[in-house]
Amino acid sequence: MREKILSDMSEVCKGWGVHLETVEITDVRIMSGTLFSNMQTKFREQNRKTAQLQTLTVNNEIEEEQMKHKTTESKRDADTKKIKKLRENADTLALKKRENVEYEKKLKLDKL
Repeated sequence: MREKILSDMSEVCKGWGVHLETVEITDVRIMSGTLFSNMQTKFREQNRKTAQLQTLTVNNEIEEEQMKHKTTESKRDADTKKIKKLRENADTLALKKRENVEYEKKLKLDKL
C-alpha cells in the first residue's frame, strides 16, 4: 500500500521540484462495519479469554480463602470442644478430690 501511494504521489509531485523518499501511514479508518468487525474478532476473542482467565483466577483465590477460613474455623471448633472437655474433666477431678477430702475427714472423725 505504501509503495502504491509513493508511486502515485511521485507522479503528482513531478515538475514541482519535490522528491518523496518515503510515505508513512499514521491513521487508518475502515469504512466497512463488517470488515472492521471481522478484523476485531481475534482481538475480542483474546480479551474474552483473558477476562475468563482473570475471573477463574479470582474465583479460585476466593474459594481458597473460604477453605482456609473453614479449616481455621473447624480447628477452632475442635480446639474449643477439647478445651471444654478438659475443663469438664478438671471440674470432675476437682469434685472427686473434694469428695475424697471430705470422706477422709469423716473417716478420721469416725476413728476418733
